[in-house]
Amino acid sequence: MAKATNVPVAKGWFDVAKEHFNNFIKKIKLSKEKLIDIALYLVIGVLVGFLLKRFFKYVVFFAIFIGSIFLLKYYGFLTFAVNWDKVHDILGITAIGKIDGNILSVAWAWIRANVIIFISFVVGFIIGWKIG
Repeated sequence: MAKATNVPVAKGWFDVAKEHFNNFIKKIKLSKEKLIDIALYLVIGVLVGFLLKRFFKYVVFFAIFIGSIFLLKYYGFLTFAVNWDKVHDILGITAIGKIDGNILSVAWAWIRANVIIFISFVVGFIIGWKIG
């Protein structure tokens, strides 16, 4: 009976690339969830960039329209009220407490905490803008 010998099998380019990618992930200590978040924000960035460039005229018109409504409300020509408690009940949202600072400081704190995700969104946005 012939004796089986262990013959080393040559790795394909895909296996080598996968091994290098896994080593890279281990070096920068990213989890699978973080990689999914990065890919998701990249795709969202591509979509936002593509749609914004494609429908830029409509976005500008809508922004001017909303701005003029808020301007009319500010000067007292227009009034409206929203029952936020009812909106929260319908959507199943729990109200949060007051935020210290303004919206820009909150956004900046989120960006500092999620730099890689923000960069992936910006790269995706640029790609989407170029495609659109």
